[in-house]
Amino acid sequence: MAVSTIKAKTTSAHPTRSETALLFLYFFFVIAAFWTLKPLKTSTVVKSIGIEFYPLVKQGLVVVVPMMVAVYSALACRLSRARLVYFFNGLFLTSNLVLWALLTHMRSSSVELVFFYHVDAYVTVMVTLFWTYLNDMYASSGARKIYGYVGAGGLIGGVMGSLISGWASELLRTHIILVSAVFMIPIFAIVFTLERTTAIKTKAAGANLAGCGHPDARTPWMQQIKDGLRTVMLSKYMMSIVAIVGLYEIVSTIVDFQFNEVTAAKFDSKDAMAGFQGKVFFIGQIVSVGVQLVLTTFIHRKCGIVHGLLFLPLALLIGSSLFIILPTLAVITAVIGSEAAFSYSINQASKEILYVPLDPVSKYGGKAFIDMFVLRAAKTLGAIILLAYIFWLKAAGIGSWFLMGIALAAVMGWLMAVRYVGSAFAKRSGCNEDTI
Repeated sequence: MAVSTIKAKTTSAHPTRSETALLFLYFFFVIAAFWTLKPLKTSTVVKSIGIEFYPLVKQGLVVVVPMMVAVYSALACRLSRARLVYFFNGLFLTSNLVLWALLTHMRSSSVELVFFYHVDAYVTVMVTLFWTYLNDMYASSGARKIYGYVGAGGLIGGVMGSLISGWASELLRTHIILVSAVFMIPIFAIVFTLERTTAIKTKAAGANLAGCGHPDARTPWMQQIKDGLRTVMLSKYMMSIVAIVGLYEIVSTIVDFQFNEVTAAKFDSKDAMAGFQGKVFFIGQIVSVGVQLVLTTFIHRKCGIVHGLLFLPLALLIGSSLFIILPTLAVITAVIGSEAAFSYSINQASKEILYVPLDPVSKYGGKAFIDMFVLRAAKTLGAIILLAYIFWLKAAGIGSWFLMGIALAAVMGWLMAVRYVGSAFAKRSGCNEDTI
């Protein structure tokens, strides 16, 4: 896409209370739909093929990710932001219903794998789409003011989804997929109402999501991916965000594997395993709501964005170190719980604010590349590390401490990236990082 044709398409400097409430609900339903399915997605694959092959399943993301980026890139500059939401939400809703029918009436490992990738694709696309939609609607000052409140909608959605998966998995079994589908339906009405509301305020309503002004809408999707890569590679600031996102995903993949390995050995059935994990995620999400409502805004205003980015890596640093010493279910549950508490609250809000001072090319093209390609590529790298451990190092008698040692090294690099991006953000935004 040509830089000269890209224009900021924000529709308003400040959101109204009704718009903020609608965005809150929008994010609530997106995340609730995901967390309703997350434990089932994992337990189905782990119990079907075994925990040792779980990282190999994640390697399928090497194929899935480029496909997601291709479709997203091809449509982002051709459809209005509302139609893009309608398209993807409708696509995932339909897929949910089809997969429910298949999983309910037939047992097939191939269908279970498709379900796994479907849930992963859903959260990648819909969360990226939500935050980009929010950034496109308002100017920087307006978007920043509602990040905390809107983010809480996603956290409460996570609580609701985890509550359902934690206490109803064994009862509903595959029918829980229908519950997730129900959460997707209101998104259509919410976005329609948002577009009608903003249309009254400005003529910019219905602008392209990424502000990709035509005539470059016909740019081949591969070229759009290359443009996103170029935008990221030429900016130290964007590369630091790549480091934060990528290193976190590697650490998260390792921690997630350790948690699944321990719980798979503890519980016999996939439904019992899903129920336990759902309860753990539920408690983590409850804590995350408190963090978001009480801690996030306070830290951002009094200490700065960089301090908000420190909570998650420090929690994982402490938890991973403890698991090396005491590799038990209680410890790894605490580690995964702390990740759930901070990842979708203060860490998510702090990370998204890093994109606010960027130009439209970096904000949309670069962000989409990071959130879709970098994020999933890092998960794939984490899976490669796990496969090397399972099939070579573990067989040689090396314990799980080795994996956590890699996680600790990644956290140290992550903290270095946070240190750089904090000072760079202050320069770009023209504000004092201590008082943002």
